[in-house]
Amino acid sequence: MALARSGDGSASAPKLIQIFPKGPDIRAVDGRAWTLDAPALLAAFRRQGRPLPIDYEHAQDLKARQGEIAPAAGWIEALELRDGALWAEVEWTPKGAASVTSREYRFLSPAFTHTKDGAALELLGAALVNRPALTMTALSRAELSSPKETHAMEELLALLGLPAGSTQTHIIAAITALQTKTATAIAAAQTPSLEKFVPRADYDVALARATAAEVSIAASAKAALDAEIEREVSAAVAAGKVTPATKDYYVSTCQAAGGVTAFKAFIATALPLVGTSGLENRDPNNGGEKLTALTAEQKDVCRVMGIPEDKFVSSLAAQK
Repeated sequence: MALARSGDGSASAPKLIQIFPKGPDIRAVDGRAWTLDAPALLAAFRRQGRPLPIDYEHAQDLKARQGEIAPAAGWIEALELRDGALWAEVEWTPKGAASVTSREYRFLSPAFTHTKDGAALELLGAALVNRPALTMTALSRAELSSPKETHAMEELLALLGLPAGSTQTHIIAAITALQTKTATAIAAAQTPSLEKFVPRADYDVALARATAAEVSIAASAKAALDAEIEREVSAAVAAGKVTPATKDYYVSTCQAAGGVTAFKAFIATALPLVGTSGLENRDPNNGGEKLTALTAEQKDVCRVMGIPEDKFVSSLAAQK
């Protein structure tokens, strides 16, 4: 494991270190052999639910049992599998970190229990050593991370919103969370909430209905307006305040906005242009007698022309 560089360019102890090489068969330099079930060791660590110590030269097993001091150089906070090997996330003590960065200690040796036939059961911790029994990645190699690599890592951590010095475990967790959020966002975009969005087809149908309703309402309003205009102007003609010759002009004027209101105000104060002759509703073909009914031919004319019979009677009287 290469040393990392801090902001001032100095080396720092790695936070991710190898505990066991890739299994399942592992062998020590002295010929001893074990069978490694990495997932089982990982599960056992999780069941323990506490960090495991990293000491110096297996002092936990050799000195602590004799009542001697066996201080920790660091603590194993988490375990993870990488290509079949078991790696640990470590929090170093200041002295332990200095022992690694100064290269006083360059290797790690795991402490674990196992069966008589060599099946590894449980990780107890690890020790800083210089003569490891297993062949594993050194804690402090001669090569240090290049400034370019360090800068790239800092940029990656910043993009992921992680603090400087975050381990690979943190990076993987952040990327996994980001992938989950992205997948959730894509799913939400593909199936939007009906409380905020409606399918396009339903929207088009609703829009067509609204448009049709608006057209229908507008047509009804125009028909009502036309009927009112006809009624008001015809009444003005009948009252002699508008001549038949100017009826179409007033009908057109009333079609403008506010035209009917203005026409009513005008008619309310207008004086009759023509007076009554006394011959209204009298039959010119019957000695001026009161005209009370139309002939069959006259009724046909009214039906074909769409003229009310009483207005036809008034027009005949006016022509007299």
